[in-house]
Formats: sequence, structure tokens, C-alpha cells
Amino acid sequence: MRTLDRYILRLFLMNLVILFAVMIGLIILLDLITNFDEFVQAAQRIEGGWWAHAWGVMNAMVDFYGPILFLLFVYLVGLPPVGAAGFTLAALIRNRELVAMMAGGISLHRVALPILVVGFAANVLMVADQELVLPAMAQKLGRTRAEIKLGQIRQTPIRLMPDGNGSLFTAAKFDLEHNTLHQVSILRRQKIDDARFGRATERISAAQAIWDDKNKGWQLENGYGLMNDLGTDNRSPFAERKPVEVNFIASDLDPISIMLNKRAEFRKLLSLRQLTELIHSSGAVDVADLERIRHSRFSLPVINMLILMMGVPFFLVRAPANLLRQSIKAAVVCIGAWASGFIMLQIAPGALPPAAIAWMPVAMYLPMAFYRMDTVET
Repeated sequence: MRTLDRYILRLFLMNLVILFAVMIGLIILLDLITNFDEFVQAAQRIEGGWWAHAWGVMNAMVDFYGPILFLLFVYLVGLPPVGAAGFTLAALIRNRELVAMMAGGISLHRVALPILVVGFAANVLMVADQELVLPAMAQKLGRTRAEIKLGQIRQTPIRLMPDGNGSLFTAAKFDLEHNTLHQVSILRRQKIDDARFGRATERISAAQAIWDDKNKGWQLENGYGLMNDLGTDNRSPFAERKPVEVNFIASDLDPISIMLNKRAEFRKLLSLRQLTELIHSSGAVDVADLERIRHSRFSLPVINMLILMMGVPFFLVRAPANLLRQSIKAAVVCIGAWASGFIMLQIAPGALPPAAIAWMPVAMYLPMAFYRMDTVET
């Protein structure tokens, strides 16, 4: 049996690698064709002749698309195993090898076992990719093509961004690379209850603020605060107040929270540990959306395995069949399930709890997957 497993695994892995390479290569090629000028402009910063510029274009493309390969693996890992299983089993059927296996007393479920094991291993790699690789590449994956052209992450302003304490942060520029805010203005507000805040009680200004991860706050350079006595006169609330030196302000609005608020896609690149810390410690981000993403880390591998279980039975047939028809059926079912699951996982938490959104595709696909596996005549 080990010899048979190795034979099936060799065919399946070869088809799986080819499909991954074709799908990822096609996506990157189409994107490259439409955005090639951005990489050419990025290479123009390099001094030298045409060879130096050509080398610069290659470096810019590798620097941009290299991290994207790991992100595409997460998005695509649900479909290539189904296609590879179809090619593998179709070859066994065409060469009458599947008939010989059944004649030797091997059940079709046993034939599918190596394919399911490799599919499970691919999802384990996906989880490792999400937990170890993508968080380390989050800054690069969060870049736009315009930032590739500039050769750096663009420093963007923030406007009245709240933290968990109700303070409102404004800065002319946010430098993610150095965790620094420039030309900072912070409004501290009067707390009414757990969800509402009233008038500003203090305005803090500083030339810049640097994030202090140890003390969980911002170290201010040339910082000073103006108090508001919340009086009833018509003057400006901070007029004629004596400035007070302020060197540090505690806040849960850290650089990651700022990026989460400015670029929603950045949330999907965090590890489970980072998501859990933000959920329990930060009031500056949408906790419900983070909960949905955290639950989807566990539900997505299950969804991928259920899709594979729905697709494999189309090719586990006892007698020769029209493989083109079976392939079309498998494609309709599996691509439809993959697309539907992807859409359901993007639903914003609101009417449904985050856990229900993440596990809804599992609840829908589980009966179908086991029914499809049960229809296999062994």
C-alpha cells in the first residue's frame, strides 16, 4: 500500500505544483502588464546605464510581487487541490489503473486518502503562512504601487482618529517605518459614559510623537498642553491658558491600530496573537471585525477541506465516465462554493455575530461534503 500511496502522491503533487504555478503566474502576469510603468519609474531613481535600470526594474518587481506570492497562496489554496485531484484521478481512470486498484480490493475512499492528506497539509502550510510569514511582511504587503514608485511607504496624515480613551489624534504625517507622528495635535475629551465623550478638556500639541511600546504610549517632542476649564463664556476654550509641558501620553492607539484604521486590508495580515492583543487591549479599532477575522483563521482551513471533499467524488467512479462532464460539474460546485465562502467571510459584522459569519460556510458545506463522499461506490 505504501508503494501505491507514493505513486498517487507523486502524480498529485506534480499536478498541484503545476496548477499553483500557473494560477499565481497568470495573476501576477496580468497585474504586471497593466502596471509595468510603475516599476519602470521606480527604477529611474537608480543612476547608471540601461543595465542598471533593467536590474532596478527586476528588483522592484521581485520586491513587490515576492511577498504577494505568500498572500496569493492563502487565497488560492482552496481550489488547486481540487484541480490537481481531478487531473490525477482522471489519469488513473484513463489508464485503467483505478479499475485495477478496485480489482485488487482497494476501496475508492482509500484511493482518495493520500489526496485528502496532502490537501490537509496544504492548509497547515496556509496557517503557518498566515501566522509566521504574512505578519512579518505586513508593511510590504500594505504598500501601493505608487509607494513602490517612490521607493518608500508614503507618509499620510491622520485626522481626528480616536483611541480607546476618547482622545482624538491629528497629525500632518504618520511614518509607519519609524512609528512616528509629525506635527501632532491631541484633544482629550470629557468622558460621559463607556461609549460617549463630551467636550474637549485639554489640547496637546507636539512637533512629533514617537511610539513607546514598553510604556504603551507616545513620547512627545516639545509637547505642551492647554487646559480647558469648561466654562460657559464665549471665548475659545483654550484661549489665554497657560501651556503645561507634556512629555508622554498613554494611549492604545499604537502604529498598528493607526494602520488598521487607515487601511482595512492590513487587518488580515496580523497573526492570531496580534489580533487577540488588539481585541482585548484596544478600543481604537473595530473589535467585531477583528473577531470575524480571528474566527476565520480557524474556519478557512475547514472550508477548504470541505470543498476538496465535495470535488474529489466527481472523479471516483467505478466505471469509465465522461470526464469532461464530470470536470464541468466539479468546477461549477467547487468554484461556486469557494466564491460563496469567500464572499460570506467578507460580510461586515452587524446583524450576525462575528463567529456566525466565519462559520456559516462550514455549516452550509458540511452536509454537502459528507453526502458527496457517501455517494462514492466503493
